[in-house]
Amino acid sequence: MTGDDRRRDWGRPEDGPDADGERAPDERRADGGRVEAAPTADGHLAATLARRDVQVATALVVAQAVLVAGYFAVTNARPTSLRYIWYPVVWITVGAWAVATRSLPPTNRRRRLVAVAVAAAYLLALARLGSVVGPASHGASGVRVIAASPGWGPTIQYSGAVLTVTAIPFVVIGYAALSYLVYAAVLDASGAALSGVLGLAACASCSLPLVAALVAGVAGTGAATAAYAFSLDIATLSYLLSAAGLYWGPAIGAAIGGRFS
Repeated sequence: MTGDDRRRDWGRPEDGPDADGERAPDERRADGGRVEAAPTADGHLAATLARRDVQVATALVVAQAVLVAGYFAVTNARPTSLRYIWYPVVWITVGAWAVATRSLPPTNRRRRLVAVAVAAAYLLALARLGSVVGPASHGASGVRVIAASPGWGPTIQYSGAVLTVTAIPFVVIGYAALSYLVYAAVLDASGAALSGVLGLAACASCSLPLVAALVAGVAGTGAATAAYAFSLDIATLSYLLSAAGLYWGPAIGAAIGGRFS
């Protein structure tokens, strides 16, 4: 076959198969390996979204840090511990990122109603055990706004004839984020929703009294006091584990289920 014939048949001399039936040299590396496929549009979009998520999370952290620094610059308040300043930043950033990036699967109205009911019950349980909502007290009734560093404040307290509400911003945002992740997990119809029970330990005032009582009974009141001192640390760790389990649990469960199907 002449060069002209080959061009007529294949368009270019190197476009046709070679002698052993494989693709032409331009689709093979010099060492005989296959040329890697070019990035797909979906892969490029995923990488772009990942970078944007990081940028948004970074901007949110910076904005909160500026607010905290500004608060202590213009007031006479002084932080008792740096970790107590940063924990609200962690709760708010993780919660906001998880809610913003967690996709919801298509489903029917009945399953959505079930998911809403489960998430609402979960949020109420967290609020009650976390002392966000409690029974009415015998003190003065009404609404109070307590100034505090961003994340801790402004704290809103309400006392009524039936119940009391103490809304600390980072706690409310964190509990709401966990409840949304429970809603998403139920929509996924995945057993990962059960990992949300870890979120019950994310409330310092409900989990640590039990731990402190146990420690006090075994090791004395000194150890119980130490447990209370690290209550927010343990609550933050539990919150992060809960958020991670609810966020990635359905995907992990689907991957494991796919391997055994």
